[in-house]
Amino acid sequence: MPNKTAQLFDLMFKHILKEASGPAVVHFINGLFDKKYKPNSKVAFLPNESVSEQKGKLKKIISDIPLSINGDYYLIEAQISDDLEIALRAFQYAFALAKNNKAISKDGSLIELELPEPRIIYFENKNKTPDIVTLRIKYPKGEFSYKIPTFKVLEKPVSEFGKKRLDLLLPFYLLKFRRELQKKSVGSEKRKEIANRMATLISDIDRILERHSRENLISREDVSLLVSELSRMHSEIYGNYKEFKEVNMTLIQKVKTRHKEFEKRGIKRGFLKALELMEQGYKPAEIKKIMLSELST
Repeated sequence: MPNKTAQLFDLMFKHILKEASGPAVVHFINGLFDKKYKPNSKVAFLPNESVSEQKGKLKKIISDIPLSINGDYYLIEAQISDDLEIALRAFQYAFALAKNNKAISKDGSLIELELPEPRIIYFENKNKTPDIVTLRIKYPKGEFSYKIPTFKVLEKPVSEFGKKRLDLLLPFYLLKFRRELQKKSVGSEKRKEIANRMATLISDIDRILERHSRENLISREDVSLLVSELSRMHSEIYGNYKEFKEVNMTLIQKVKTRHKEFEKRGIKRGFLKALELMEQGYKPAEIKKIMLSELST
């Protein structure tokens, strides 16, 4: 996969996590790490840049997603494909994060570091991709193993994403047919058959999102965000295949429908807010100033 495309998926993942509602992120962490946080738990995204010295030179280290929930630290690394040194890089990120939150005893005899709990997400993987990657650190009188579980997106049935509430990963499930399409033996008729399977998959994903929205596990804004990213993912991977044009148009129409829905809801919320301010005695000029201020935040 070209580096440009890999970077796009990396940016998409970060965008989804940071734009999603708090409850959606909490449900995602619960499913990925097997936790039981309440939906209203406090979510905080942490700085993902640090500086390391390597061979006498300073180098910026940028991790994927470091975050905390109710003060517990997590580190999520997303990979398109296998990386033989991912355990080392993940440990570097974890160590940099721990240093920022170090505890030092009053007499300076003890420094305590709390490493975040890590996960590596593989959007695509090969048969040899391990379930756990390990960094073993040896020292004169012992050793320490830093074990990182992996989550392989395409090895799971889409129904499992619904059960574990991993909605924020659903756009990346569209990678499922990418390698099959790249085979030289695949002709137009086979591409049509794959496009039909894609349409079924997207319908399954849409049902999961709608069900979770009705159950208040994710917000309508979350649904809009994820449908938009589904459309972006589909266009990026399958947009050049004429057999997928109808599926792509269906997704684009879904995006437009979502945007219209939220435009109407936004106008309604604004109108109700203005009425509320009028009832509280604010003058028109003051109401205008308040509304403009809220729009800019």
